[in-house]
Amino acid sequence: MIEAKTISVNIDEKLILQNVSCTLASGVTCILGQNGAGKSTLLKCLSGGVSVDAGVVEFDGHDIAKCNIRELARKRAVLGQSLDVGFPFRAIDIVMMGRAPFIVTSEKPYDVEVAEQALRRVGAYALKDRSYSTLSGGEKQRVQIARVLAQLDFTAADLSGKYLFLDEPTSALDVKHQREVIELIGELREKGLSILAVMHDINISCEIADNLILLKAGQVLGHSKANDLEEAVLTDLYDARLMNTVSAQNGRTYFYF
Repeated sequence: MIEAKTISVNIDEKLILQNVSCTLASGVTCILGQNGAGKSTLLKCLSGGVSVDAGVVEFDGHDIAKCNIRELARKRAVLGQSLDVGFPFRAIDIVMMGRAPFIVTSEKPYDVEVAEQALRRVGAYALKDRSYSTLSGGEKQRVQIARVLAQLDFTAADLSGKYLFLDEPTSALDVKHQREVIELIGELREKGLSILAVMHDINISCEIADNLILLKAGQVLGHSKANDLEEAVLTDLYDARLMNTVSAQNGRTYFYF
């Protein structure tokens, strides 16, 4: 379990997060909120990428700031928003970076096998030897998703005790590949992986999430089960009037502006 206990974060003398408490346990948790609410910063704090100025983030009961970096990297993987890389790597090289925490001297055939399987899983195996810099935004995002899959050894039957952090994982994807990522998240969840995702699409969040963290102006406005989300709460969260409709096909509630 990962737990933030009354954390606050200042960046460039600006208070980004204030007294935030939340827990990442099993299942899928999505963070919703306006631009600039602190969603990405919270994800980085929970994954150990950003230090807190007050409070503490505990990773399986230990202060995450004191955790061994290699050991941490073997238990959690992070997909950030930035997809650009400043060096002429091939797509397979990017995915192999996910195996780095497990490589002591040199890569083993198993590492290559896992990386190639990850590319196949996201439908990007044909891009394996392409220069990463020549790929489209959506292709880069799929390659980066393959990287975090390889890092988590995603082919294992049991992924309990591991964590995946996704910052807007569908932002560059077309509808087909968005649906494939949604299905992939469901598969990983069934294997016991704990997943935290920053999302802008409310309806995708409600489809994939067990729990929601509602973040506004650096503070937690509330926590919600996806099935319990209400119009009034979202209107307050986004400072915009939302409405909903219930699908006659699947009975699911969809929100729209």
